[in-house]
Amino acid sequence: MAYILVIDDDKKIREMVCDLLEDAGHEVVGAPNG
Repeated sequence: MAYILVIDDDKKIREMVCDLLEDAGHEVVGAPNG
């Protein structure tokens, strides 16, 4: 398991990536900008 920060200004892309990573067992935080 890893802790991952996903940064993307497109909300749908960010949520999709976060969901995929969470389903794989990772701890994920999403942000609209860095």
